[in-house]
Amino acid sequence: MNVTPIVQSPVVTYNRGDAIAEYQHKDCVDRKNGPWKVTGDTVFPGQIVKRAITIGIWPKDREAAIAVINHVDPWIIGCFAYLAPSDPVPHFTRFAFIVSQEDDGFKTKWLPIDNNSSVPPDRIHVEPFLFKDSFAAD
Repeated sequence: MNVTPIVQSPVVTYNRGDAIAEYQHKDCVDRKNGPWKVTGDTVFPGQIVKRAITIGIWPKDREAAIAVINHVDPWIIGCFAYLAPSDPVPHFTRFAFIVSQEDDGFKTKWLPIDNNSSVPPDRIHVEPFLFKDSFAAD
């Protein structure tokens, strides 16, 4: 019950190998009090609940990525927070995805860096980014 998505969309310019874990712990594991205590959906086994989640890139993060790594590849990092009916301790199922664009079928490339370019929605590619316990539930 109280299933609530918690999402960040950073554009990481330097990854020491633990960027995903840092975001997931800061926003999920280390945050024992949050909106899932009073809001969210109740989900039954096998049920699918659709919820729109909006992500964005701050202009300063975009500019920093272009200046440091010369490309933009935003990540979607977060978790689903939830409570079990008989357990007051929140639980989390973590996730991480990387966003790019499709090019020639299965090849992917970074998003464009100039302000006048765009990517058609059908060419946006969102792929799971598997790293350590990035999709683990506690």
